[in-house]
Amino acid sequence: MIRPGQKSEIVASVKLQEACTFSEYFSIMLRGGKPVTLKVTAEASLPKVAFEEAEFDFGDVTVGDYEISTGHLKNTGRLPCVLFIDMSEHEGFAVQESTEEVADPAVFGESPITIVTSMEEEDRPGTAMSVGTDGSTMENGFQPSIYRIDLPRGATLPLSFVFAPMQVKQYAFELPMVFAGMNKAKACIGDKYVMAGNGLKPRLKLSHKTADFGSKVIIRDRAKKAPYHVDVIIANQDLKEIDWYMDTSSLPNLPQANEPTWTVEPSHGRLGPADTKTIRICYFPSDASSHAFTMPIFVDGNLEKRYLELSVKGSGKYPMILFSEPEVVLPLVPLGVVSTAEFQVINSGHDHLTLQHKLPADLDKIPIKLEFPEGQQIGMGKDSLPVVVSFVSDKPVSFTARVDFMDADANRFSIKITGTADNSICTAYPFLTQNPIGTMVELKVQGNHEQGAVVLAPIAAKATLQTRSQLSPEPEEDEEPEEPVACSTQVLNLEDGTTAEEEEQAKLAAHQSKLQALPPHVQHGLGFMLRWLNQCVPGASFQSIPDDFWHSKGKLLFDVIEAVSGKPVPGRVVKFSASRKEMIPQLIRQYEEALTFLKSHGALLNHVKPENLLLPNEHEQFCRLNLCAFADKDEGILGHPIPTKKRKFSARKYVRITIEAWLDVLYQISKVFMLGRVSVKQFRTMPGIPKKETEKLGLAITGSNLYSVPENLILKWLTYHHGKAFPTQQPRRITNLETDLSDGLAIAAVLMAHAPYLNLGGRFRQGLVTSLSSVEDQMANLNKVIQGMKELGLRMPITMNDFMEPVGRDLMLVCLYLYQQLPHYIPKATIEFGGRLGELIVKNIELTNSSKTAISYSAQIDGSADFKLLTPTVCIDAKSKCPIGIEFVGKFSHPVEAVLFLIPGSSGGTDGAPLVFNLKSAISGLKPVGNFSMESKMYELVAESITITNPFST
Repeated sequence: MIRPGQKSEIVASVKLQEACTFSEYFSIMLRGGKPVTLKVTAEASLPKVAFEEAEFDFGDVTVGDYEISTGHLKNTGRLPCVLFIDMSEHEGFAVQESTEEVADPAVFGESPITIVTSMEEEDRPGTAMSVGTDGSTMENGFQPSIYRIDLPRGATLPLSFVFAPMQVKQYAFELPMVFAGMNKAKACIGDKYVMAGNGLKPRLKLSHKTADFGSKVIIRDRAKKAPYHVDVIIANQDLKEIDWYMDTSSLPNLPQANEPTWTVEPSHGRLGPADTKTIRICYFPSDASSHAFTMPIFVDGNLEKRYLELSVKGSGKYPMILFSEPEVVLPLVPLGVVSTAEFQVINSGHDHLTLQHKLPADLDKIPIKLEFPEGQQIGMGKDSLPVVVSFVSDKPVSFTARVDFMDADANRFSIKITGTADNSICTAYPFLTQNPIGTMVELKVQGNHEQGAVVLAPIAAKATLQTRSQLSPEPEEDEEPEEPVACSTQVLNLEDGTTAEEEEQAKLAAHQSKLQALPPHVQHGLGFMLRWLNQCVPGASFQSIPDDFWHSKGKLLFDVIEAVSGKPVPGRVVKFSASRKEMIPQLIRQYEEALTFLKSHGALLNHVKPENLLLPNEHEQFCRLNLCAFADKDEGILGHPIPTKKRKFSARKYVRITIEAWLDVLYQISKVFMLGRVSVKQFRTMPGIPKKETEKLGLAITGSNLYSVPENLILKWLTYHHGKAFPTQQPRRITNLETDLSDGLAIAAVLMAHAPYLNLGGRFRQGLVTSLSSVEDQMANLNKVIQGMKELGLRMPITMNDFMEPVGRDLMLVCLYLYQQLPHYIPKATIEFGGRLGELIVKNIELTNSSKTAISYSAQIDGSADFKLLTPTVCIDAKSKCPIGIEFVGKFSHPVEAVLFLIPGSSGGTDGAPLVFNLKSAISGLKPVGNFSMESKMYELVAESITITNPFST
């Protein structure tokens, strides 16, 4: 739908599987207008790449050793290309960026070579294998992998092929290199390149090919602490004696140092057949520097060619305090409820330390409390220490605060704590899903039943409330790799055997399977929010949430906020970079600006992080690029930043995290900009509410820890009309939407109060069951209510499931919709049609549109059939007027009535408010249809026949 003066972007994507040209015409059908024809053309040409080398012969390589051969891959075509080198079936071979010639980052970006799980364009790339001359990846051999290479136009990429034979045999095969995005039969590159090598049986064998010390704490006093060491066993597998020698000249010891940092004993010797020898490598870290070096091993005096190579890695570090989580996100809770979470303080190098901590300075606003159930001592016998963090607030708040832990030298190590408390069911509903009303908590009215506050409190003698912290989206160590999360982008797929319709069905099935794994209230929230936005946001036309937000790259989020707030939102990105590496930070900054705008207007969203609004494959890229916030420069030890833990990506966990994040954002938008319009002043002007009721507010409106002032006003509105419509029932105060609205009576009451013509002759009221005895009675009431809403033209699509399987926050928004819309259904005026019986009377109601866009209405009359519309629809242009005509022909002298409904249309301009008018006849006389003259003598009877004709159509 395109509204007057607006534009809509149409994206056509073409995926060509071979070199060809594509040209097709597409027609766009316009309702009430001529079709618009668009021509879409595209051309695909084959990439052209070639190696400067004809073949790659590694020669003889001992099993356990490796050899590197450098190649130069050049793109000689006129297009950039993506290609794959599939080494998955060739054990012992790997591809990496050249260690001798560095690729220009300005041309190739950060990682021109990446490891992928399959040769699909949407596959998730991982970090490329790093196989340098240090031999560090030789520990367990190479994992057969598929390598993706991005090759810009005209660029030459220096790369290295690594051969590390795992068996004693001859190796020879053609390099398996194919282009991406093409049919397999046509994707192979024309030129053939041979990979060859010979694996030799080793005479010597090392138990470890890499001595990896990891990160070790600095040794300040060698007299008190022994060095770190790794033992490597060298074994003779030959039938002859072997003289061996290890070249230790590469040991990174400083000449001016009094004592060496690295030592190796022994570094040479003679091994008889089947003999072994233990080589001990000792490391004395004196500073926080990293070391990586190799030591070649020679045999039988041949110093020209190494026989084996031992790689050594290690780094020093200062003692630090680390944490199990980068940030602790406390569960959302209502006001007055304690929210708790636990994290671990990890000892990294301290022999003995008493933990000291510092809480935020403004504890009045951020009431954080820490507890140490196992004390505050960490050291050599205590690697980690549990810390319980909690907070409770009697005012709505959302914060991210920093808690500092200090070591003995007053170095500061910080962890972020995020918490949210609110008296709004739109915010705190996740708490109720963990602690159901009636099971773990209960709603109580404090004091007077009519005027007391509705308070959520734990049920006595029940288990502790569930306040589970939200952890970061990282998989467990033993979690198996997951399938890539595909985007539901529309693509014209021309691949043989697969149609666009089949692809769409497959995507829909995958989408449904993901939804089934979500909690019920989240599943319901996705469907309800889709209906809510399409109804309440001007110009909205959503198909799927959050897919529509993802694929618009946040544009729709800005549109929604600006539509409901009436204010421009800063930070909108007009054009994104074509490079994903640059695009991801752009998206993050854009979402940060949107969240900051919402927070500045009262949204409680500190627990929602910008990166959790990204599309799944964008979030994976975010994790891979490690685009996390930089640590405070004053944190940790001066000059030695705290090591950051690289984020891992779990598609299964992230799908739930991102969907809940989007829902939280949308519910906060609804709370702040829609629910926030309900005020005490506005409530006092609501039709049908007597003045004495508007004076009974007080704590009933402001004292709840679960409901905000606007929400309490809506509950009072429902309570009053329910009591008025059903006075014989036991007085009911609406406090729990999920149970109090389930019988449909409260909704029926507000419908009858604002549209009494719905109940003419008691037809609506008589169909309601006030004392429910079965599910059938409940469904009968709900069907009656839903039918009544349809009769009134209320366009918010309410379903039976909304009440049978209720979600409190969604029902609150349903009630908000009725609260805002039903007052418009009270007739604006009564239009009288005065005249004589049988006379045609026509009246025009003049409608004025003062807005800047057109408004359309559909008209209908409910009541007497004597009233007829001259036109069923009317469209009023901006800043103009338009009449709507009604004709009436009286059939009876007594008054007849009807109701005229003008319902704003769902297309063609701004959504206006409904308009309702009463129509009433006022017959003032009879119009004669003929004259008859008769003559007779006194007292003489004369008879004459009169023909009666029915002037009406029925």
